Amino acid sequence: MAKPLLLSLALTTLQLHVFVTNGFSASTVQKRSGRNSFLQKHEQPHSYKRTPKHNILSPDELHNLAISLSKRKPGSNGFNRGWIQYRTAALDSIRYHLYTNLPHPAEKANFEELFFNLGVAADRGVMPCFANAGARSGYAVEFFCRAKNLADLFADTFNSHYEFPEYWLEGLRDSPILGSSDGGAYSVVSLGGGPGFDYVSSAVATSFCSY
Repeated sequence: MAKPLLLSLALTTLQLHVFVTNGFSASTVQKRSGRNSFLQKHEQPHSYKRTPKHNILSPDELHNLAISLSKRKPGSNGFNRGWIQYRTAALDSIRYHLYTNLPHPAEKANFEELFFNLGVAADRGVMPCFANAGARSGYAVEFFCRAKNLADLFADTFNSHYEFPEYWLEGLRDSPILGSSDGGAYSVVSLGGGPGFDYVSSAVATSFCSY
């Protein structure tokens, strides 16, 4: 599969996985998103020197960036710096295109209510309601930063500063995620659910490590 197409599929998968649950929440309490919030930056771009629109790349531009930055020896300082640069650009770009192409626009107030309810869900013993489409869209773009965590875990397999169990190293080094594959199908299972962050993490790591 061509790498620009792989990154485009990451966006499509996220759109399809903005999930739905049943029920209605009676709470109107909100948890404020703060200045680092993606939605906040979109609502008040004049308050920031840099907004989510900065440095947004197309799939072809990301493809070329991956080629130019991944030629260093895996595990070297140059490779690790290149990975961080590429991962940041890729996730920022996918997140922005996701935000502008969601079937339901993200609604900051409804997301903040959902955000608050998620914070007290353990105390109540009841999962919060995800019925509001604007809140789900807000959840998908606001927590998109979680895709970075798994992507970094994949790439850190090459990093000598971290220690992993041998079975983890063997499994990943022989996988298409780190570029050691014959191109066959590879399945990723997410036990936590959510709007497809795991697929995006895998696609970004694969796109960088396959050259």
